[in-house]
Amino acid sequence: HKLDNYVNISFQLLKVDASSSLTEIRKALEYICKKLHHLEKIELPKDNKGFTNLNQMIGNLITKNIIRSTIYYKLHSIRSEANYASHDNKFKVNEWTAQNSFNTMLEIILWLIIKYNFSEEFKDKIESLLEIQIKSRTEKIKISIEETMSNPHYYNDLEYLEKHNYLYIDLIKNSILIVTGTN
Repeated sequence: HKLDNYVNISFQLLKVDASSSLTEIRKALEYICKKLHHLEKIELPKDNKGFTNLNQMIGNLITKNIIRSTIYYKLHSIRSEANYASHDNKFKVNEWTAQNSFNTMLEIILWLIIKYNFSEEFKDKIESLLEIQIKSRTEKIKISIEETMSNPHYYNDLEYLEKHNYLYIDLIKNSILIVTGTN
């Protein structure tokens, strides 16, 4: 399956070359948009030279009510990041950006699978991959927050609060608690 190949290649490139991964993700989106046009039996939009680009396809899908605005914005977000990665820019695309786009692509593929009743096997694979990605991302966020928070015990303290019905008196006997916000 062509879409499966795009998923595999972009996943393999994630940690090695974020820009190349984003380029593969973009190719997957082009395939998805063409597939949606085919499934819905609508013509691909063409510019005055007879070419079709991803931006036109995404616009056509929302105009024809094939996709909702949430999918529309996700498609455009990835298209924008992938365009940035594909062209020479002074800023390097990082792994975080590629991972976000990859995860969003998996969500779009999952939506496509469910809407058009693709194989359960492919659905299971995408769900599993998305679960792995979310777990990996959560671990990276946790490490990042622990490195930058003034409280190096943030997650332990949060776990304690959750287990003890948010009674913080014992927790803060030797601490300072700073609460920010309006509520």
